[in-house]
Amino acid sequence: MKRAGMFVTIAVAAVTVGTTAGCSASGGTSTAAAPSIPPSTPPAVPVAGLTRGLSLPLEAYEETLPVYTEILKAKFSIESTCMRGYGFIYQPATTTDTISYDASNMARRYGLSDPTQAAQYGYAIPAFTNTPPPDPAMSQQEYLVLTGAANPATPPTADPGTYQGRPIPAGGCAGEADQQLTDPANDMLVNKLDQQSLDASAALPAVKTAIGMWSDCMRQSGYQAPDPLKASLITQQLGATAGDAVDRRIAVADVSCKSRTNLIGIWFGAESALQKQYIGADAAQLRQESAKLAAVRDKAEAVLAAGGGGGGGVSKG
Repeated sequence: MKRAGMFVTIAVAAVTVGTTAGCSASGGTSTAAAPSIPPSTPPAVPVAGLTRGLSLPLEAYEETLPVYTEILKAKFSIESTCMRGYGFIYQPATTTDTISYDASNMARRYGLSDPTQAAQYGYAIPAFTNTPPPDPAMSQQEYLVLTGAANPATPPTADPGTYQGRPIPAGGCAGEADQQLTDPANDMLVNKLDQQSLDASAALPAVKTAIGMWSDCMRQSGYQAPDPLKASLITQQLGATAGDAVDRRIAVADVSCKSRTNLIGIWFGAESALQKQYIGADAAQLRQESAKLAAVRDKAEAVLAAGGGGGGGVSKG
């Protein structure tokens, strides 16, 4: 059983050729400054529906949305400082707009769980509050300095050359940001264990029985649905569309059947027990990775406090 990715990130980057050091004003302006977009952050623990107040043991070790956003902002700050060293005013504005606070995505971990959202939206995800503007236009020189690549069709190079006599770092300013600040979350054991516990718990007898009861309940409501994580596929099978009246009726039946059979309570209890076993077996590595993530977060905070670190181009000896 697979779930959607952890975070959906909207990154707005505006690059302007200005009159900072080493830049010719004749370059013109590529875009206006990026607009300010308010963040939309889900709660750390669900506050409504059948998962209200639930939190799995492994969540204590997972990267949260605020930490992810802090690291992302710090990397953009490093890029901005680096670009400024080449005469480009780079003003990225980031926000994350997501339904998940962390990798567990508790609100929808076992499928739809909120009767209010089911009645209002069906299986459709409520519209994000932020709409990303079009990508800003970049000159070839701007793109080269930012990415270390000549254009989007070519990969970054270890030696992108120079711009106005200044060596460009490997991978451009984005590569320099990656060198200074790398988010370790993607390689953390906790993410593997998170998916593993979901799959393993679904195969446990108590959970399989509960899923069977839920499926029987759905059948009584007129729907064939063997898997609660794929219940939204019924909408497609009936030729309906996510969020329409048919979809909403299916979603309401889905959540109602979960409530009647206590599917989420049973599944959550079984998975929590599994995760505690995993933590006991891999406590040392989980603590080590958690400490590493905390160190990167602290570095990101320091970068932001300093206004973007030491970027602004590199010299090659």
